[in-house]
Amino acid sequence: MTSEEDNSKMLREAQRVWSMLDDMSENNPAAYRKFIDKHVKEGKEFLKPPQPCMCVKTGILKEGYITEKLYVSVFGWNRVPKPKIYDTDPIPVMGSKIMTSRDEEEDEDIKVVSIAFNPQIVQDYGHEAENPAERDALINLGLDYVQDQQKVTISRNYKLLDESTLYKGDLAQLRQGLTQRFQKEDDEYNKQMSDLQKMFGPIAESNESLIGQLSNLTSDDSKVKSSPPVQKETEIRVPGLSKQPSKNTNKANLIQEVSSSGEKDGRTPKHEMCVKDSTGSKPRRVEVKVHLPEVGSVQECELDISEDDLSLTVAEKYELKVTFPEKIRDAHSSAKFSTKSHTLTVNLPTIKQS
Repeated sequence: MTSEEDNSKMLREAQRVWSMLDDMSENNPAAYRKFIDKHVKEGKEFLKPPQPCMCVKTGILKEGYITEKLYVSVFGWNRVPKPKIYDTDPIPVMGSKIMTSRDEEEDEDIKVVSIAFNPQIVQDYGHEAENPAERDALINLGLDYVQDQQKVTISRNYKLLDESTLYKGDLAQLRQGLTQRFQKEDDEYNKQMSDLQKMFGPIAESNESLIGQLSNLTSDDSKVKSSPPVQKETEIRVPGLSKQPSKNTNKANLIQEVSSSGEKDGRTPKHEMCVKDSTGSKPRRVEVKVHLPEVGSVQECELDISEDDLSLTVAEKYELKVTFPEKIRDAHSSAKFSTKSHTLTVNLPTIKQS
């Protein structure tokens, strides 16, 4: 199967999942919120950077003599799997190359290497191990790995540093030595997220959507741009909402504009508008539902709102302008488009009356 066929298959599957989530968000917002929270939490745990857990001082042997000191920093990392059968299967381990780093305390260059196990393994057999022999076995497993991968001989006369020193050298360098092993698949993941966002348009880019949140999973320690805080509302928050009015207009662009050549000649679509009182965490709001049977994607829509009215244009298909019964807070508006029912739902919190 070609790469193009793989991508096509992935996008078809994504379309199916997205439609399912779209229906869930419309019919069961609480379940949708729980689903997103669960997967984003799992994603954040998986993408956390390696955490230093203990450090061992040993040396590199040549002809039976230690020629260089070596500090082995042991990390816990969720990207290293647990053994399938905890007590009998081999323990997975991965590591970096041996690197030169600066020891600021001793004011000297030192040789360092980082190795990583699953966090549960380090918790059970690291500093807190009930049986010191099991901790020694884990350390020797790590040294075996480094020795085999780097083609060096490492002294087994090592010293476990106390818990105030969990690593030696530059932490960023030690982490990078581990994370660069996954750089290729991380780049592929980012490409897939980008393809999905392009396919599903602005709603997929929303920080409230699953795709939007997964594509923004980050950690401060990993030196990747962090995502904004998640909104509390259950609706999908669509990007493009302006917190500050434009110098030329007081309207906020709710759905990204798609340019179109030629004159606009649209029909008025079927629509409903109502005012809903506040319930729970939801404020009093105007709700507008617009039925767009000839629209297949949110990217076909151009929607502008102000505190007084709403304008919708779908090039050569639909045009709609409605005036609200109450003034609304345009910067706090949200919208979602159901690909199954071809319905655009816009929620617009009203301005509190004094």
